[in-house]
Amino acid sequence: MIAVTCEQGTDDWRRARMGIPTASQFDRILTPKQRKLAAGRFTYRNELLAEWYFGQPVDTPATQFMVRGTELEPEALARYELEFRCDVQRVGFVTSDDGRCGCSPDGMIDGKNGLEIKSYGAVHHIGLLLNPDDEAHVCQVQGSVFITGGDYWVLMRYHPSLPPVYVRAVRDEGFISDLSSAIDQFCDELAEAKERLQVMGVKPLPPRPQSNPSSDNYHGRTGDRSIWEECVVAMVKITAA
Repeated sequence: MIAVTCEQGTDDWRRARMGIPTASQFDRILTPKQRKLAAGRFTYRNELLAEWYFGQPVDTPATQFMVRGTELEPEALARYELEFRCDVQRVGFVTSDDGRCGCSPDGMIDGKNGLEIKSYGAVHHIGLLLNPDDEAHVCQVQGSVFITGGDYWVLMRYHPSLPPVYVRAVRDEGFISDLSSAIDQFCDELAEAKERLQVMGVKPLPPRPQSNPSSDNYHGRTGDRSIWEECVVAMVKITAA
C-alpha cells in the first residue's frame, strides 16, 4: 500500500486518482455476483483514457446522496469513534504497491483496516436496519481490503436520526483473487488502448488549468490545432499508410 497525502475532494486528490481504476468503480470491472468481467468496463476504460488525454480529471456530476454523504461524513466518523472507542485515521488516497489501482478510504483503523461510510434517505436506511444486505458494495469493500492488505473493512450506513447499520466484511481471498485478476486484465486493456491512440497521433495534451474536459462542448488544443484537426491528421496518416 502506498499512501498519498491529500485531502479528499481537493484538486490534489483528484489528480492522485486520475487515470487509474479506483475501488468505488470496481463493480464496473467485475460483476460482483457472477465474478465475470463486466461489459461496461469499456466505458470506464474510455473515461480513464479521457483523463489521460486531457491531463486532468473528467468529473461526473455529484448526485444528491453523494453530496449528502460528504456533508455527513465527519458526523458519522465521530459517531463510529464514540461507539467503538477508537481513533479513525483520516486519509486521502492509497494505491496498490504497483500503483495500478487505488481507493479513498473514509477512514483507516489500525493502519490497514478501513471504514466506508454510506448515507441514504430514511426509507432506504430503515430497509437496511431490517435487512443489512451484507453483499452490497462488495467490489469496493473487498477491493479496498486488497489494496491496503487489510484483514477487514467496516461498511457503515449512517443516518443522523436513525441507528447506524454496520457490516464487518472480512477478507475474502477467493473474491480478491478473482477481482485482482479482473483488475490486471482491465489495466492491460487500458495500456493497450493508450498505445493504439498514440499510434493514431492522440497523445496527452499539455496541462491547461482553466480547461474543463467534463463539458461536452470542450475542445482541447495542441498548439494551434483543435482535437478535431489532430484527428483528421491522424486519419490521413493511417489512410496514407
